Amino acid sequence: MLKKKAQRREEKSKHDKEAKEQKKEKYDYRKHLKNANMDKQTKKQEMEEVKLNYLEFAWTPEANTFPSHIKKVYIDGNNCMFIHKQLRSLFLGKKHRENERLLTVIAQKLADHLPGVHFHVIFDNTPQVAKVNDLFEVSSARPNKETSDDQLVEWAEKHATEGSANNTLVITADRALSILLNNQGANLAKPGYFYTYALSVILSKSCNKQDWENFDLEGFFKN
Repeated sequence: MLKKKAQRREEKSKHDKEAKEQKKEKYDYRKHLKNANMDKQTKKQEMEEVKLNYLEFAWTPEANTFPSHIKKVYIDGNNCMFIHKQLRSLFLGKKHRENERLLTVIAQKLADHLPGVHFHVIFDNTPQVAKVNDLFEVSSARPNKETSDDQLVEWAEKHATEGSANNTLVITADRALSILLNNQGANLAKPGYFYTYALSVILSKSCNKQDWENFDLEGFFKN
């Protein structure tokens, strides 16, 4: 009896491991790039092109230079979870939902200052799904997709087909994902850069990287 139970546990463990490997095989975009007839030098060149295409914009007392052609902003939530010491502390302290809420609140505050721009924050797996209004929503890739990367690529492909790729901005620093999105014509910005800009807009004060890193996010955005 005990031998049979042990055998069943071993078979279940083997099955779970195989299922996990299959998911990794399907959604590992770095492996996708490796298999897409793209050698190391080509990938390096692709990433250099991505860097050249990162959008630059800022808030100053004189002007807000957010690109007027951008109508939809997608935020890769999981790629933003370590861009500030308090966010990092929340995540490492297993307070993942608090981390997500803080990232979302900041994005929503920024959205209030950019009327007409649709914001969509997406995480790999979160119960905190919400459509706040017609221009701001939070979603989870699962259960329909394995990761937010997978969903972002699908959206980028859809925008490319519709001819609206240049009206989208994706916030991510994931290199492999950035190459795929850039190839579909999406605009890109790094999370740290974008959230520093967001802080500038919200505070009506020019902020730099150090200002962002030293700012008390939890204290200011606690509500």
